[in-house]
Amino acid sequence: MKNLIIIFTFFIISSCSSGLRINTKLCKSQGEWGRDFKAREQRFDIEGFGLRYASIRNLLRERDIKCEDINELSVSVDRDFFQALKTIIPNYSSQTVIIHYR
Repeated sequence: MKNLIIIFTFFIISSCSSGLRINTKLCKSQGEWGRDFKAREQRFDIEGFGLRYASIRNLLRERDIKCEDINELSVSVDRDFFQALKTIIPNYSSQTVIIHYR
């Protein structure tokens, strides 16, 4: 019984140790950050084990968008029901990064 409690406790603790870190340093634009505006939207599903790193520059490059062509930018992170359900797996992270730009 004691081993079961230890395993359960480890499962709970390790399932919370995941996340996403977004790097904005390499996206050199003259835009304003965090302002609410109507613009184009790109969504990126980022998932995997451990702490995930995402560079805005590399995410936009995947869709053939250059940071230099962006005037305004807003970044948010969202998680739907199924992504939240996946995070029950220990050390697994699943989010959607949404980039609004003009």
